[in-house]
Parts: sequence; structure tokens; C-alpha cells
Amino acid sequence: MDWKGKTALITGGVSGIGFGIARAFCAAGIDLVLTWRNEAYRTRAEAWFADGGHPMPRFVGLDVTDRAGWTDVADRVGPFISSSTMPVSACSAPPTRRATPITTGSWA
Repeated sequence: MDWKGKTALITGGVSGIGFGIARAFCAAGIDLVLTWRNEAYRTRAEAWFADGGHPMPRFVGLDVTDRAGWTDVADRVGPFISSSTMPVSACSAPPTRRATPITTGSWA
């Protein structure tokens, strides 16, 4: 499949599994928008792209637990994404509230 011209928005895209996904998508020719929360990880990811001569992604600071932050991200990356953009959630964040218990009856 030809992935050129496609865009992926990867939350947590500058470290761990997210960065692995970003590198694989980069190799496939996919344009990248990577969110980050940790400046040191963003700097290392940026160096990997620069040192390897890869196209530089758009880096967008985002704490995924911040609802207002999502609105800001949407405003900043809106011009670069389309209905064919692939959203990839590869971030982890500590829970901000207690989880609701799930029972087998709630799956119906």
C-alpha cells in the first residue's frame, strides 16, 4: 500500500511504543504529528529524525489528561490533518479518577 501523503497523529509519539510506531510510519512515508509531555523525550525524538535525515514531524505538547489541551491541539494541527489521518493512541497517563467497576452484565 502506498502511504505517501497520509498523516498519523500519535499521542505519546516521542518515547516507548509510540516512538517505535512513529519510526515505522516514518519509514513507510507517512507524515507525522507527534504529541509529547516530556521535553527531554521530545528533544531525543527530534534528534533521531534530524540525525537520520528523516522528514521532521510536527511536535505538539499535550498532556492527554488535560481536556483544554486537546482543544488547543485541534486548533494547532487542524490544517495538517484530514479525514484520512490515522489517530494512534500510544500514551499512558496515571488515572485521574477511580475506574467504574465493570460486570459481565454491563456488556449487554
